[in-house]
Amino acid sequence: MGAEPAFHFVFPGDPETRTGGYAYDREVLAALERAGRKAAVHVLPDGFPAPPKATLTRTAKIFAAIPDGSVVVIDGLAFGVLPDMAADLARRTRVVALVHHPLADETGLDEETRGRLFASEKKALSHADQVIVTSGYTAQRLRDFGVGDGRITAIEPGTARQELASGSGGPMVSLLTVATVTPRKGFLTLLQALALLPSDNWRLSCVGDTALAPDHAAEVMAQARIFGDRVTFHGALPADALGPFYRGADLLVSPSYYEGYGMALAEAVAHGLPVLATTGGAVPHTTAGKAARLVPPADAEALASALADLISDMSVRQALTDRSRAARLTLPTWDDAANAFAEVLQTVAQR
Repeated sequence: MGAEPAFHFVFPGDPETRTGGYAYDREVLAALERAGRKAAVHVLPDGFPAPPKATLTRTAKIFAAIPDGSVVVIDGLAFGVLPDMAADLARRTRVVALVHHPLADETGLDEETRGRLFASEKKALSHADQVIVTSGYTAQRLRDFGVGDGRITAIEPGTARQELASGSGGPMVSLLTVATVTPRKGFLTLLQALALLPSDNWRLSCVGDTALAPDHAAEVMAQARIFGDRVTFHGALPADALGPFYRGADLLVSPSYYEGYGMALAEAVAHGLPVLATTGGAVPHTTAGKAARLVPPADAEALASALADLISDMSVRQALTDRSRAARLTLPTWDDAANAFAEVLQTVAQR
């Protein structure tokens, strides 16, 4: 029997980027390595999903250096805008696309851009031997891109068992949002909702990168100034610095318009923290989403009503905490995710 084909993983830009998608990639790779399946990692230049010419030139060289017969996993942030390179690579390797959510589903795109991204990603996905997605919801969505059930596998992100949140313990209810400050994450809706609350017995900590959409982040932070020091932006933090925020919060709030999974929600549930989120994207179909209180996305009044209820009534918040603590026992681990990932790689390698 011949040697098992080499395993390669392609990151679109800095692997340490602090978003849920990059965290998924890092954690799966680490878990695979613990299980003895180490990947050759290739880091593409920055600029995806709108790469400049120099980035495309460098990407082509990186792809050309990957040996024939390899199994190559490419993160969808890059894969979806590289249909021609995907076709070339698929002729001599086995290609696995990792899609966190379709590029065309990003919030704030004009129709021309949305249509162009849809066509590009659909073409790119036609060249993938297998597609991995992070939720069953996204698997269903990719049917619109021509990806049939036999070519797609949903592997949810894992979590590590965490110390239970103890809450703020004070008169001010501590709200927490963990998300990059981009249009899709719904910060403006959250600020509108907070302005509708009848009382000011709350404070909000926002943890997430403000550099990915700097103009939008500046607008959000400008609007937050009306709340004074009750709204604080902490920027992007490493994973090991997030624990104190989860443990000291009374409620995780996710006003996102759309999530391919919602890793911050799962992390909150891993801490037994009650969650208020929206029905955007995959959230209602995930373990964490089923334990959360959900409102429609982009609906400031509905979000304000739920916030007022949860802030003012400790018994309502406790009931949601109980749901979260029950759900935390059923969350998948990163080793679970890695085992499923390894099965896909083995299947693709044997084709």
